[in-house]
Amino acid sequence: MDANPPAKKFDFKVESKPTAMIVVSDGDVIRNETGYDGRLALPLGEDKYTHQLYSNKDFILNSMNYLCGDSNLLPVRGRELQVRLLDDKKVKIQKTQWQVINLVVPVLLIIILGFILAAVRKAKYAK
Repeated sequence: MDANPPAKKFDFKVESKPTAMIVVSDGDVIRNETGYDGRLALPLGEDKYTHQLYSNKDFILNSMNYLCGDSNLLPVRGRELQVRLLDDKKVKIQKTQWQVINLVVPVLLIIILGFILAAVRKAKYAK
């Protein structure tokens, strides 16, 4: 008979490290439904008959954060942001200005960067 009991032989631990576990009874909680034609996938948690949107996506995100140990992010995601409307008068007045800034400035920056890089290469390889 062996003098060492099996618990000592295999380094058996009576208590484990703190862990997290979630048990879900149905695997379809993470499956997207398809529309009537069978080709278009509906958003996660939407019922194809009533078009009611359930919180499957939020449940999965919260579960993953809990399992990864990021439970301090749960209250942050629960907040709702209030979207404030823009001032219509200001938008009409400054519309063209912002369109020009967003279209012309990036192009000019790329052209200037191209000239700078070309000058650096020319100086480097001219030696």
